[in-house]
Amino acid sequence: MSETSEVQISTGEMVSYIEAAKSVTQVMMQSLDAESGDPVKGKPADFDYEVKSQIHLFCRAPRTLTIMFEKGTGEKMAQRLFYTEDELEEEDVHDAIGELANMVAGNAKSVLADVLQEHIGLGLPLVAWSADQGVSPFEGDDDSVFIPFETKIGKFAILVSRGLNAPD
Repeated sequence: MSETSEVQISTGEMVSYIEAAKSVTQVMMQSLDAESGDPVKGKPADFDYEVKSQIHLFCRAPRTLTIMFEKGTGEKMAQRLFYTEDELEEEDVHDAIGELANMVAGNAKSVLADVLQEHIGLGLPLVAWSADQGVSPFEGDDDSVFIPFETKIGKFAILVSRGLNAPD
């Protein structure tokens, strides 16, 4: 199901997501610098993720924000969030990935409210592993914007889609 708004994703809006991701990785992930690549339309077929989290931003032109982590990167990010090098249970990684999506969306929300000149509400994060059966991949559409990031512990990406994309 997808409700699509006619409002395109602006450069100012993309910058807010990029700055939010950089801020969260810098402050909450023990000074983990995230370098952003060039935003592209749609999700490149060669970006292979292991775990992702989706969160909705509610406003006149609603958005779906999906953060995807390459294999191993999600657990490494969770370890940094929990200040541990110990192996984590899948449930702990799941919780950390949802919290990371929530932090990025929350940071972006405050900037977007100024950019869009309106109140923005946040939904709850939904986390899925690539191997989960019966969960829509919520990988956007041709109007989505894919923003890749690289850190010293792995790659992740943000996919911004117009409308509210929900699992099947």
